[in-house]
Amino acid sequence: MLDAMELLKLAALIAIVVIVTWVMYAFEVGLLRPSTLRSMRAAKQADPDIRQIRKVSKEGPNIVSRNQYQYWQEMGWKLSEEKKLLTGFYRTRKGSFQGEIKNPFSASAEYFIIDPPEEVLTGTHKRCFTDRGRNRFSIHWNIIPSDVNVGINGIEKLIQDSLL
Repeated sequence: MLDAMELLKLAALIAIVVIVTWVMYAFEVGLLRPSTLRSMRAAKQADPDIRQIRKVSKEGPNIVSRNQYQYWQEMGWKLSEEKKLLTGFYRTRKGSFQGEIKNPFSASAEYFIIDPPEEVLTGTHKRCFTDRGRNRFSIHWNIIPSDVNVGINGIEKLIQDSLL
């Protein structure tokens, strides 16, 4: 009968055999190459802005660098010179709808949509929209977005869900 220490040694030996077998198989089918780990380490050291390495192919790692722009910038929103108003479009697969965000970088940011589709104003979120005149509606939040990017994304999702 084996005592606890011998069982522990046997379990460790089995684990090592399994790992070595997997690594040998990975080399055999081309999932790993000797240079793969060195390439990944070298790439991370060379560029500190590298966010992640998505996959390793036969050609080596596919390196994805961190995006330098905010979502609102990528989507073409424009910031006023006073930095107190963002204007742009909430974009969905069903269309784009003009929007404004007052005080976009403060905790008291106010979100607006201009001339929203009727489905948004009559759907399940109709209470989130308040008419401010001239077909301009403010948007109420149950949970205030952590930043302007999250707010824009949330409104785009709400519009998309309403238009289904």
